Amino acid sequence: MISRVKISNFRCLKEFDWVPSHGINLLVGNNGAGKSTILDAIEIALTGHINGQRVQDALSPHWFNEEVHDDYLRRARNGENPEIPSIAIEVFFSDDCSPEINKTRGLENSETCDSAGLSYEIAIKKELLSEFLAVIKDEDTDLIPTEYFKCTWTMFSGAEIYRRPEGVSCNRLEADGEGSDRRPSQRNRTMLESLISDSDLRAVSAKQRQMRREIDKEVLKKTTGQVSSGKHLANVGFQMDQSPRSDWRNSITLGLNSRPIQFEGHGMQILVKSHLALDSAMGQNILLLEEPESHLSHTSLMQLLSSICERLGDRQAFITTHSTFVLNRLGIDKLSLIAPKSKPIRLSDLSIDTVRYFQKQSGYDTLRICLATKLVLVEGPTDEMIFNWAYEKEYGVEPLHDGIDVMTYGTRGKRALELAAKLGREHVAVLRDNDGKDPSHWINAVEDFLSEGRRMFVGEVTSGNTIEPQFLNANEEMNCELSELFDLDDSDYDALLSYMSNNKTDWAWRIVSANSEKLSELSYPKYIANAIEFIHG
Repeated sequence: MISRVKISNFRCLKEFDWVPSHGINLLVGNNGAGKSTILDAIEIALTGHINGQRVQDALSPHWFNEEVHDDYLRRARNGENPEIPSIAIEVFFSDDCSPEINKTRGLENSETCDSAGLSYEIAIKKELLSEFLAVIKDEDTDLIPTEYFKCTWTMFSGAEIYRRPEGVSCNRLEADGEGSDRRPSQRNRTMLESLISDSDLRAVSAKQRQMRREIDKEVLKKTTGQVSSGKHLANVGFQMDQSPRSDWRNSITLGLNSRPIQFEGHGMQILVKSHLALDSAMGQNILLLEEPESHLSHTSLMQLLSSICERLGDRQAFITTHSTFVLNRLGIDKLSLIAPKSKPIRLSDLSIDTVRYFQKQSGYDTLRICLATKLVLVEGPTDEMIFNWAYEKEYGVEPLHDGIDVMTYGTRGKRALELAAKLGREHVAVLRDNDGKDPSHWINAVEDFLSEGRRMFVGEVTSGNTIEPQFLNANEEMNCELSELFDLDDSDYDALLSYMSNNKTDWAWRIVSANSEKLSELSYPKYIANAIEFIHG
């Protein structure tokens, strides 16, 4: 198992140090946070390849962290002698790793600690240093020329390696389906080599060589002398290609029901390749899965997640997702929240009840809690509409315009608040009805999850148990206007309260969509006003 990942100056990850958990790791973060970059880094360190290509062949100036890259060019052009950027990736293995992987053990790592692991470094070739500096000085370039850089793949023992070490297995699955470029063939080849023994691979190669010879002798030999009429080209003809590029493994493709899988839908491609990856390698197998929700229906996604849970065994999975369903179903305690320029946050100490609650509430939008900059949690759609209306009435824009996400949590606000607290989320306001109990009763029940930046707001009992009487008491001079808005014959308090209690979303919708000048004087309960002031500030 991977016990630690360190990444330096690779794309958006300037300095990254993460301790993943055994089993499933769910990588969650906003777009551009570095989730895919982490998977790329792990794939590079474990296989020496990325997207089916050797790293040296795929290397790009854009792999360097943009801040480090641009700062180097700026300082170099100013006559300074800055350190030339390099990329470093380290993967540490746990102490209980297999004997094969333990052969990588040594002290040659950034921590100088005795550990099994692999390093991948992309750095300037020392013998080309002078030429590189001359190019940087003389050429008008906005990008660092990567042809002067060397890729070095080593074990922590210090030994340089050129192919994946024995015992290290890594399968990368992406939601792009089976494309038309060379990468799928390379991925298929890697998967095939993990499924078929070396003796079988040699046997197939021998059979192919025999077939090539037969084709040469029985068919293509006839073309000799017919290709050209030139006197000196009489021996020119066609023959089978015997070079490595004609290796039979470069021509394989996955098949389903006797059809190449690229002719199936993207969703089916993802399902098939996911199942194969789970079965393909034993022991220290690492599964990298990017956004499994892509191209999958709800039912198919459920099948895939169930398969991952049932068949992963002792293996380790790194899964990026933008799906609340995936996050909840696999368990939010497996989440690692990735954010630029900050250490990943792991949710490993949530209460078991809360983890199980969200697994049963797969549609609950936990991702919004994870990713929101400012968050307002309300009990239901009525509260959500009235809060948004009140905020816009106060500041002239909807909450989202100011980066405030308002979401409904139902009756389990404590679960949502626990999640926010474990994530270290500040700027969180929770609103709830008092249900006939003093506000202190509800606040004390969640005090372990509250802070200066996480507050709960509850209406006073004297103004009513729920938002409906709270709203009426905040607008006691507006009964006639409200009665007219709700198409009621009676405008007394009891009639209004009865209608609002029995038509919760309808009364709120009429309030927020009304354009009457008289109704512009409507106010909102004090606890909502306090929450708006808090979250805006």
